[in-house]
Amino acid sequence: MLRDFIIALSLANLCFIGVWPEVLNDASANLYYLKAPLSMIDVTPLMLVVVLLALVMWTGITLARYLQWNALLNLARWTFLFILTIPVNLLRGKVSDLSLSAASTMFGRTETASLIIGFVIIGVFLLARFQRGIMRAATTFVIITSPFVLYTFSQAAWPLLQHARSNMTDKPLAPPLASPQSRAPRILWFVFDGLDQYVAFDGRPTTVKLPEVDRFRSESIYATRVSSPANETLESMPALITGKRVSKAEPADSNDLRITVNGTTKPVRWSSLPNIFSKAREAGFNTALSGWYHPYCRIIGTSLSNCTWESWSTDIGIRSGATWYERMVWLPHLIDSLPLSSALNLSKHLESSLGINLPKRKAYTEVAIPSYLRILRDAKRFATDPNLNLILVHWPVPHPPGIYDHFKHDFALDGRGGFLGNLELVDRTLAEVRNAMESVNLWDKTIILITADHPYRFGPPNPSWTSDHQEILSKEEVGRYIPFLLKLPGQKEPIVYDQPFNSVITADLFMAFLRNELSGPKSTVNWIHKHSLPQAPHSSPFPH
Repeated sequence: MLRDFIIALSLANLCFIGVWPEVLNDASANLYYLKAPLSMIDVTPLMLVVVLLALVMWTGITLARYLQWNALLNLARWTFLFILTIPVNLLRGKVSDLSLSAASTMFGRTETASLIIGFVIIGVFLLARFQRGIMRAATTFVIITSPFVLYTFSQAAWPLLQHARSNMTDKPLAPPLASPQSRAPRILWFVFDGLDQYVAFDGRPTTVKLPEVDRFRSESIYATRVSSPANETLESMPALITGKRVSKAEPADSNDLRITVNGTTKPVRWSSLPNIFSKAREAGFNTALSGWYHPYCRIIGTSLSNCTWESWSTDIGIRSGATWYERMVWLPHLIDSLPLSSALNLSKHLESSLGINLPKRKAYTEVAIPSYLRILRDAKRFATDPNLNLILVHWPVPHPPGIYDHFKHDFALDGRGGFLGNLELVDRTLAEVRNAMESVNLWDKTIILITADHPYRFGPPNPSWTSDHQEILSKEEVGRYIPFLLKLPGQKEPIVYDQPFNSVITADLFMAFLRNELSGPKSTVNWIHKHSLPQAPHSSPFPH
């Protein structure tokens, strides 16, 4: 009986050989990116499904042995071999040359169907003719792979011990200062993740409409050759906030980042460095931040009067549902892993015949949309608060996944909106925040910067994206510069600045504003020119 259970458990585990890598990756995700520590309910659903399937198979073979019915024993053997086709089919699907789509392309659909039928007939004949030998080999294989159960289960559960010892709470916020004077500077800093200068402006496809962004550009200082501090969010955002170029960054633990500043060799904790918010607080200003990816509130929360953040995709994998049934998303995997299940649409037929909805793993877009909406809610709340002087919003768009369709002008769950869809969402975002600020008469009283943490760097266009994606994102100009649009209070006319500089100077620029060292667009451009061209500190971009 023990041998039968080991075989059943190993076979059940092999049926999920395509899922385990994903689950183990989620379970071992770096705590830095998680909003909250994992619990047993986050990692046990797949283990439970494996054990349940093993118990069903073990019960069946035990009953067959007990009753000693030859027909039932033969059925058990054939069932065992049939279930073994699930991991075999999964491994076949990993090899593109053995996929049904590849075969259909090579031979045609009719010919491929004929080949499949032929293979099935041959397989059944061989199984009937050499059943004992095949059963012996299959059973030996399943027993040999049984240690894989210990590996997968332990790798899924081990992170819980690490998570239990971690501190994943946000730092206490700085108490709000007394209401600032009416003449105190007010800065709103928008960092759109992955916003690209060429895609958004220089080579924008005609299918993408950005009326609010263009309107903003027409009344701003518009710098056209701005480089980001780094090409990854992990390094770029700490660089922008500290005002120091970062050459390397890696999570130190759940609530801090270990960074190496350019020109140094010894890494330091991000939380130990002065930043634009701590400096603003020392100068007597209230600060706020809403963002994603980095756990800002756990790192620099003590420098902020208000703080909210959204986690990166590592929260999405295993936390796909609130109830036990919703978390059993791996059950339909058994059906989808059967040979020809996709072609026959077995899942839908089963749901229709039983009148149920099988639990499904949420798509990235299903989680990304409400995450974006929460950031939008907080951004409007902070932007319309007259007692806040320095506000940073790190937006998760136009970074993939595509959650907005630029043809339908609405949110989309299928991801086909892609990068260009999210680019239009940037425009919609700006419109919503502007309307909210204008309703409380704060828009023209605020210094507003629209920029990015890095340009487009997400590789070649996704094959599912539209033709305008294929055309624009294949250009060699993509990925060089980020937008930098700075609107001063009351500014109505544009100034175009074409000299190159790095946006890492933003923190120092904001401190100059907060100290009232700059009085208008021309003095601001002169400041940028001076600090971006140290070899010519007294030159001016304006004719005398």
